[in-house]
Amino acid sequence: MPRFATHIHAFCALGLTVALFPAFTADLNAAPAPAGMSIVNVAEARYYNADLGIFETVYSNQVSALVAEVPAMEVVSNSYLRLSRGARDQHHFEVRNTGNVEIAFAAELDTGNEAGLLQNPLLIWDMNGNGVADAGEPALSATDELVLDQGESAFLIYSFDVTAFADPAETATTFLMTTARSTSAAATPIDAISPAALVDIVVGGLELQKSVVRRTVADGDELSFTLNLRNNSEFDIVTYDEIDGDTLRIDGAAVSGILVRDAIPLNTSFVAFEADAGLTPLYHLRGAPTQEYVTVEPTELADIDAVAFYLDRDYAVGRSSDLTFSVLLPEALGTVSISNIADTYLEEVAGTATLNSNEIVLRREADDAISLDFTDPTTGAFTSYGELGADTSLQLISGACNISNGIDTVDVTVVSRITGDSEVIIARETGANTGIFNTTDLPLAQMDTPVSGDGVLASVNGDTLSASIQCDGQVAEDALLVNPGNFVFNSVTNAPITDATVQILDASGTVVQTVETDSEGFFAPGSLVAGNYSYEVVPSATFTFPSVRPTFVGMDRNVATSISFGGVFSHSGGLVHRADLPVDPFYGVPLSLEKTADTTRVRAGEFVTYTVTATNNMDQALIGAEILDRPPFGTELVSGTVRLDGQVLADPTVDASGDLRFDLDTMTVAESNVLTYVLRFTALAGTGRNYNTAILDGNQAGTGTYRASNTATNYVNLDNTGGVFADEGTILGAVFLDCNENGLRDGPEELGVPGVKLATQTGLFVVTDADGQFSLFGLSPVSHVLSILPDTLPIDAEVRVTRAADMLRGGTRMVALTNGEVRTENFALDSCAPTAVEDVNARIAAFAERAQTASQFLSDLPMDASTGDRRSIRTESGSGTTTQILRGAPQAGATPAADLAEVAIETAQERQTLESIIKTLDPEAGFMGLEDGDTVLRRTTNIRVKGPADLTLYLSINDTAASSASIGELTTWERGNIQAIEFIAMDLQAGENSIVLTGIGPFGNERMREEITIFAPGDPERLDIVAPAEAAAIPGNRIPVVVRILDGAGTPVEASATVTLRAQAGLWDVTDIRPNQPGVQAYIDNGEATFDLIPPQNTGPEVISVESSFGGAETEIVFTPNLDERILVGIIEGAVALNGRGDLIEESRISPFEETATGLRGEVYLKGRIRGDALLTLSYSSDRDTEDRLFRDIRGDEYYPVYGDNSERGFDAQSSSSLFVKIEKGDSYVLYGDIAIEAESDAFELGGYSRVTTGGKAHWQEDGVSITIFAARTTSTQRVVEVAARGVSGPYDVDLGTYVEGSERVDILVRDEDTGEIITEYAQRRGNDYVLDFFRDALIFNTPVNQTDTDGNPISIRVTYEVEEDGAEAYWLYGGEVNVELSETTTIGARVVHADADSGMAERERIYAAYIRRELSEENSLLFEIAQAEDSDGNTGNAARIEFVHEGDATRLEIEASTTGTDFNPTGSSTRAGADEVRVDFTGQMGADADLRLSARYIADHVASTELAEADLVYTRRLNEQLTSRIGVGVQHDFEASDPTSMQLLLGVDVRPQDHPGLALGIDLEQTIIGDESGELSFDVSYEVRPGWTALGQVDFGLDREGEVDKITRLQMGMEYQMADGVRGRTEFSANGDNLDSSNLVQGMRGDWDLTEQWSLGVSLEHTEPLDGNGSRLTSLALGTTWEAPEGEWIVEADLDQTFEEEGSTFYTNLGTAYQINDDLTFLGRSRLALDKRGDGPDHLRHRARIGLAYRPVEDARLDMLAWYEHQLDQSDTRSDTHMWSIAGTYEVDQDLRLNGKYAGQLTNLSTEGANGIDTDVLTQLVQGGLTWDFDNNRWEAGLNLMQIWDNQGARTNAAGIQLSYVMSEGTMLSFGYNHSMGELPDSSPFYQDGLYLRLRIVLDHSLWDRLDSFLGE
Repeated sequence: MPRFATHIHAFCALGLTVALFPAFTADLNAAPAPAGMSIVNVAEARYYNADLGIFETVYSNQVSALVAEVPAMEVVSNSYLRLSRGARDQHHFEVRNTGNVEIAFAAELDTGNEAGLLQNPLLIWDMNGNGVADAGEPALSATDELVLDQGESAFLIYSFDVTAFADPAETATTFLMTTARSTSAAATPIDAISPAALVDIVVGGLELQKSVVRRTVADGDELSFTLNLRNNSEFDIVTYDEIDGDTLRIDGAAVSGILVRDAIPLNTSFVAFEADAGLTPLYHLRGAPTQEYVTVEPTELADIDAVAFYLDRDYAVGRSSDLTFSVLLPEALGTVSISNIADTYLEEVAGTATLNSNEIVLRREADDAISLDFTDPTTGAFTSYGELGADTSLQLISGACNISNGIDTVDVTVVSRITGDSEVIIARETGANTGIFNTTDLPLAQMDTPVSGDGVLASVNGDTLSASIQCDGQVAEDALLVNPGNFVFNSVTNAPITDATVQILDASGTVVQTVETDSEGFFAPGSLVAGNYSYEVVPSATFTFPSVRPTFVGMDRNVATSISFGGVFSHSGGLVHRADLPVDPFYGVPLSLEKTADTTRVRAGEFVTYTVTATNNMDQALIGAEILDRPPFGTELVSGTVRLDGQVLADPTVDASGDLRFDLDTMTVAESNVLTYVLRFTALAGTGRNYNTAILDGNQAGTGTYRASNTATNYVNLDNTGGVFADEGTILGAVFLDCNENGLRDGPEELGVPGVKLATQTGLFVVTDADGQFSLFGLSPVSHVLSILPDTLPIDAEVRVTRAADMLRGGTRMVALTNGEVRTENFALDSCAPTAVEDVNARIAAFAERAQTASQFLSDLPMDASTGDRRSIRTESGSGTTTQILRGAPQAGATPAADLAEVAIETAQERQTLESIIKTLDPEAGFMGLEDGDTVLRRTTNIRVKGPADLTLYLSINDTAASSASIGELTTWERGNIQAIEFIAMDLQAGENSIVLTGIGPFGNERMREEITIFAPGDPERLDIVAPAEAAAIPGNRIPVVVRILDGAGTPVEASATVTLRAQAGLWDVTDIRPNQPGVQAYIDNGEATFDLIPPQNTGPEVISVESSFGGAETEIVFTPNLDERILVGIIEGAVALNGRGDLIEESRISPFEETATGLRGEVYLKGRIRGDALLTLSYSSDRDTEDRLFRDIRGDEYYPVYGDNSERGFDAQSSSSLFVKIEKGDSYVLYGDIAIEAESDAFELGGYSRVTTGGKAHWQEDGVSITIFAARTTSTQRVVEVAARGVSGPYDVDLGTYVEGSERVDILVRDEDTGEIITEYAQRRGNDYVLDFFRDALIFNTPVNQTDTDGNPISIRVTYEVEEDGAEAYWLYGGEVNVELSETTTIGARVVHADADSGMAERERIYAAYIRRELSEENSLLFEIAQAEDSDGNTGNAARIEFVHEGDATRLEIEASTTGTDFNPTGSSTRAGADEVRVDFTGQMGADADLRLSARYIADHVASTELAEADLVYTRRLNEQLTSRIGVGVQHDFEASDPTSMQLLLGVDVRPQDHPGLALGIDLEQTIIGDESGELSFDVSYEVRPGWTALGQVDFGLDREGEVDKITRLQMGMEYQMADGVRGRTEFSANGDNLDSSNLVQGMRGDWDLTEQWSLGVSLEHTEPLDGNGSRLTSLALGTTWEAPEGEWIVEADLDQTFEEEGSTFYTNLGTAYQINDDLTFLGRSRLALDKRGDGPDHLRHRARIGLAYRPVEDARLDMLAWYEHQLDQSDTRSDTHMWSIAGTYEVDQDLRLNGKYAGQLTNLSTEGANGIDTDVLTQLVQGGLTWDFDNNRWEAGLNLMQIWDNQGARTNAAGIQLSYVMSEGTMLSFGYNHSMGELPDSSPFYQDGLYLRLRIVLDHSLWDRLDSFLGE
């Protein structure tokens, strides 16, 4: 609205910053941009960024423009008047602000061209724009200013009078002059001038003025137009009958008169005539001629397009008429401008002239300026919804679009929001001047490819159709919802979310509607009543609602600020379609982080390379990715070692807490980054698990949501065990006769005492060697107790008290061992009495007799290849010592022989010649030493006969006369008429033999005849074991085990054989003749041998077995408790911090202190008889490491390599927990400790679950009933790894990352080369057969493991062990077994095992099994077993088996049938899942020369859907020594085949030609007689080319039904040879298959030579090559040699293994030597090197060398020293090179003062190759020393310990401790001490620890047994 400038008090410039979006275009087109506006233009592009996983909007550079002030204006006028003199009239002007800034203008009339024709001028501001100068509207002067806003107009009226003296034909011209300025700033004024306003002076004329009045009515605005017609001229205005040539007609008749005409303005409709001033109102109808009118109002007022007023006569001078009519401006037409000019006409000479009124311009502003609505084409009703497959239409109501009095059309554009399809449809006005438009129908359809302009709008569910129209700058829009609903979409990618559940909740939170989204994310909840609601989305697991993203620019989604995010909305009822719902990508694991280390164990001063794998699992990038890593305390990052994906990354920032922050910048979609860095473990790092945790975090692209990964944790066990900085200490010592009683061993006469056994409080034992020396290593740095077992002391000897630590008791000593200390603890015996010296000398002689020239425990490995390292048994039995000497015990191995005299008498004759006994014989004919029915032990025997000397004696065997060449001795005594003959090497047949002796007289007649029948054994077929059923478990005792060779009938055979001896826990005291093969190899000569078995120290059944090439046997010995041994040793100690600060000295770090600074601890080991005949074994340690290994062993590959003695160590009471307890009575026991879970009865094959763990176990056995129960709480799981043997010792790599120490079981398996079934398996013993982890995560055998056995069957290595993952959930493992002998013939049993891990965990398992076994007779037994197994998922499978065994003298029958469900697959089961199997094996002797064999199999595999049955029945008969024949039948039935049954005739013959004894030929024929199966003809030949060389060959031919050869199916050729003693080999070529398409070459050679008495050499060569290309070629070479000095003081062994394989080669070498330099000095060295060049990666080189030196003087044993150097190298991608050294010792200054010291160092280098390689090293050194001083008659003890450990990187620890102790009474000591420690790390402040303490120690020993007996009621 214009306003006076003087009314403006203040104004300001408008400054807006906008982006030029399309929606603003219409406004910009309507008016220029306002001055001061900042127009910012930035180009925008939107695309999907695959790296970030989001739609990304990128912008160009910003272009901005500040709209300058452009003031402009326009003056408009169309005033042309024809006036007569004296007339009064007006000119009308419009002043428009066409600029972009508010202006103030002043107007002035330019009347200079009026020629004085006009007078009384007045310029009036028409404020309401009605064309009339209303009262109150101001007159303007030339100085008045009006203010116009941008686009605003001011209407001015120039009122004037025409002068009376104006002459006709004159013209007055007037201009409106305007001057404007900007109101916002000083600017150059602008001027504008109007068009000329003209007044022509006429004689006669009319004046027509128009005005309007606006009133609001119900339907809109009613406008009343008043036309003021005046004749101010000098003449009457005459009538006229036409206008511009058009005849003037009224009601059809031509008329003449005066006419005033006014067109009905656009967008209005006629209402009524209001005043006619005596003129006739006329109506002009639309379509009628221009000047044709009617006087009757038409029915449809809308047909009136103009009105007129008619006067049928002249219009007189001075007449004035006010003519009024009204029109309606409908409200629906919105904002509209009404412009109207009325006309009248004047007759002139030239024609009729038209006189215009002033123009009336009226603008109505409406809230709804224009309306556009979708309508239902059928009903025409407005609608907001549409449907696919239907039509829609629109209605437009707009005055602005009504641009003519006719029927107008407008284009309406309809656009689909989703498909983008656009269609333009025509909206046609419903009638002339109605302003209402309807469109044509628009079809809606779902289309694959939208096409704009095709007349059909492509749309989808939930689409919004937008219709738009623009008229006169006014825009109208409307939206139509197609199948109304909304969408659930990915807030980041805009992708639809399928199958999301959308819930609508009412105000109470109740779900009132649920709907699922379709493939486009669309959902339509339907109608709901009015109320308040909210949305809830339950999307798939990968999304979350509500979204956290606030904006969704460019996604074209209907997102409401609150509603789309779950906010409450008000619904008025009806369909619900309020807003689209964004959901954010949800990732259960949006980021994952995995952290590993290159090792699981580390020592102080070493490096660990950590690998952190960070993975972005999101579909969006991670912005600002960072890894926060918290390293363990005491570690330091090695600067420059950080790599990201192999590239150098800057060192991380380190915050105040020591956390490392690695900046990864941005991680793209699904990107993984590998971060590596190296930490150095300093001496300040704590032992045990050092946890390193890390987390990855950042912000999710698109949503900005903070995302964090799992906390990745990895721990490395800092374990200095076995290293130069080990916490564990070493005790050296000796037991000696202290003849001078000074407590020192200082002369040769003070003999060391062998065979004395010492026990510790942990159940560790040691037995002194031949010099009385002993050593114990790997001992925790706590107070220990050494107790000598009195029964092992020499006669009349007792232990003297020589130290305060003896606590007034001889034989029991407390040893306060500090970290890493080496101490000497000698025990002096107080007697050198003759009886004691004699006993000692006898012991020394006994040890010398055993010829133990090398230690059984030369630490690293046994150097004597014939002596096994008996360190670990891996059972509950522990490891007993075998060399102690018990007073009064029988000599080891001595066995009574009650029948010795009888045997001597029986064999006396055999040992004498015939000549020597001839005179003692009588002349009666007969056999010497043989009687009818006797059985001989060999089939080749000597036969002695006698008879009268005057007869000729003949001998025949089985009707074959003995040749005279067989006579070995012939003796005659003529005087006695007697002769005796010995026939040598007479061959007998197996079984019955007829022996006939005949005497022929001089004339050829038979004078005498003697005939006997004797029996000879058959070929060796089986073994027999004779052993006691029970034996006492006395370590050191020897139990004789007799092994005999028998034939098939059970007859002893005096044959020779090599056998393999096995025992579960006991040890064979036998020299292993083939140490390179599994088990103990021994030799049997003459059919029988006795072997000594050393019992285990624990009780229970022990199965021993013997195997040979022709059979095997096993038996059980029940070891009963040794009730004579009583041991009790222990300590109780308590310490309290005196300064009230608790335990300030951390036990986990290297220090010179004991690990117990404060608190109470105790350890005890007890073993002995209680309450009659029960044996109690108890071990308790309050501070035992919970991570102790299961079934602990003595590990010689750790600590010092050599200790200078040959003592034997053993252990008992194994438990990795604090407690071990076992009570035994007879065969029953109760146990808690390390247990083996395994079946007690061999009947359990289906339920043969086995594990090792720590827990409780009880076994009760009495009167045929045995019950075993067990329970354990464990977190471990079992892992089984099987690798092929490669013909070498190793290393065989095994993943031991989370391996539970001591849980492994290693077996050597031989599998059938055709079926893969296990033929044999050999359990291995740690130390004795293999070492584990000598190289990290590697298994090395002491001898090479062959690729195949002698029959070509592959050999593999199976390792079963427990693993314990960090954070694993503990679960119960429990069960039991019951075996009951219901009678002498019937036994039943049941077994249950529950592993109750959580459901779904692999460890969860349940097994139930039961059996019944019945001995039907002595020869027949029946077994039935059933089982059920439940797996981790709760699936249950059942199984059953039945077994019948007949074992007769001449027959054996075994029948076994089993069935298993598909879900029956428990741990330890011997059967396959989902199978039915039946097996029948029969062997029967059919007389001496024939046997019958039946073998049948049936298997139905329900998993593989196969079902097969087969059987072979073969009769074999030996026709003579050269010829054996076979006949039989074979049947096969394939239940799944179309021709299921086939039968073969089996024929065979074995030939051994008499004239070619080395040749053996076998021919076998399988001829199909039923079915289509091919037959087979097989030739098998072996020929001993020369002794030891045998050629082998076999060829199999396939036969057709007619017996014709049609193919070769198998070809095998080979040679077995023995070139010399100890050298044997085998070469074999084999080809199999229908076309011999599978071929293989196997070669093997083994040689063992004793080159001299001291030097032996072994060579093994194997080569396997698949000639058909299927498989890998492997050649392995193994060389081994051992040399031993004549006196045994020096041993050297060396091994070299090499493999050549297709993918590379491996090399392994082992060199070891032990040298007793003199009696005092011992050297040991061991070097192992392994190089693996297989595969595409870098070569893997591993080397470990250990060198040790021990100085242990015998005669002056005051100084003991140990030295050690070790080199470790591991090189592949990374090279780790470590050198370690240590020297430690102890010196007894005198009886009371002892000094000890240690220096150790470690240099470690870590390096990698390449441009981004690293190279770093650290040198760590330790100095430690201490002294102990006893005084006041060994009642007081003072101790001092000092230590410093430091490295070259700035880490340092210093520590000192002092202690004063007093022996209060026997076994009791009180100590007062102080410890101080200071640690320092680079770039960190030092930290201090100290502790003042008081400690009380109480030692327990065997003297407490009496009190214990009293307590137990003994």
